[in-house]
Amino acid sequence: MITNISLLSEIAQTASDRLAVKNTLQTIASLSREALSEVRSFVQSLDSKETSWQALLAEFRHHGSVMIDPHGMSFAMESSVDDPHEQVNPRLYMNFFRIFKEAITNTIKHSRAQAVHVAMHVDRAGVQLAIQDDGIGMGDRQGNGRGVLNMKKRVEEVGGTWSLTADKGTRISLAVPHPRKYPPGDIERDANSKVP
Repeated sequence: MITNISLLSEIAQTASDRLAVKNTLQTIASLSREALSEVRSFVQSLDSKETSWQALLAEFRHHGSVMIDPHGMSFAMESSVDDPHEQVNPRLYMNFFRIFKEAITNTIKHSRAQAVHVAMHVDRAGVQLAIQDDGIGMGDRQGNGRGVLNMKKRVEEVGGTWSLTADKGTRISLAVPHPRKYPPGDIERDANSKVP
């Protein structure tokens, strides 16, 4: 985001059309707000004493209900975790939470769904997260939006695999190697490893 802000600033300095400059500045303002929100979320996650799987699942359930219910959709979630109290690397915690929120936001904006189902499972092999809705799918928009690209990038940052299907509704699935293999603060070390 900061790179984009820098590039857009350079473009705005050389643009001669006032409307183009105005639109570029609006984009810069939007990206700046988003970047600030990202930094605050990251700092809060680092400062948090509770970054366990149990806490993450509680956030999923809370935010899922709060975001989905006002739009007339139902929200359901299932989970299984070998050790719910295990502490999660803050960066991994934040990435999972941001992916979840982005997926739910996309569902609200585009899916016309009636129901959203989330499943998360954590065992010795790794972490699996699936977010499924029963909406209209993505059609020509599949994989092209900024939100989808952001989610893919976050999964790649933590060494995971990603898939998106949009035939009958939309399903986002991701798998990440179990974070116990990472030393604290070194979650990118095995960025190319995959869950078996």
